[in-house]
Amino acid sequence: MLNLTLENINSHWNESSKRFSIYHASWELIYGDILQSMGEILEAISGKRRLTENCAYLLLSKGVNHSLSSFVLAQRGLVIDAALSARNGLETLLLLQLCTLDTTGELFERWSQGESFRPVWVRQELEKLDEVEILDVIVSRPMPDDTYTIAYKWLSDITHANLASLNYTVHPQNGNKEFEVLVGGNLEHHKYAIHAIFSVLCFTLLTTGVLCASVFALDYVESNQSKLSILQGRLNETTKMNLQNGT
Repeated sequence: MLNLTLENINSHWNESSKRFSIYHASWELIYGDILQSMGEILEAISGKRRLTENCAYLLLSKGVNHSLSSFVLAQRGLVIDAALSARNGLETLLLLQLCTLDTTGELFERWSQGESFRPVWVRQELEKLDEVEILDVIVSRPMPDDTYTIAYKWLSDITHANLASLNYTVHPQNGNKEFEVLVGGNLEHHKYAIHAIFSVLCFTLLTTGVLCASVFALDYVESNQSKLSILQGRLNETTKMNLQNGT
């Protein structure tokens, strides 16, 4: 096991980050571009006087921060904690989607007063939505499915203190007769988990950001429609390449 001193841990993380940039260069690239677009969307909806825009700004900022945590942790091979941050981001971004699509504005008002909404309720309510007209903008959602439910369950299986989560901190050795317990993170044998984490996180972040911009900053979407469309296409290709081809 790695000698646990801060100096050794930081050195280990520096090496892991270098290898991450090689093994997962495609995710670094697409996430970086999505992050830049989210910054532009936050700028576009900032400084508004309406409660809805202010709440959307706060929630989208929170979702971006969770994504940053997940990115930093994944770089260091701390897969369980990266999944936890991704799950937190998923909860925040799905709540933002539901509040944004609420034609009454009541959900934003209730959230601003400190009310909490159970993640399972948020997902169930989103699954009921098809086409919504909000602030003269018609938003068409994909056919309802259980994609987010499956993703949330998978992320929870990683992050909870159960036996299955140990697969991300224990490596079999000597023909499965011995096991190495890893402390401080490790990238080996976790490429599929990292692919899945970034696929869920990037898709949800981009989808939610574009939704918010479509409702609260339509001028931005109209001016950047081509860029956002290309970004979505690149994300789809990156996900397909990494998950289907197992690279």
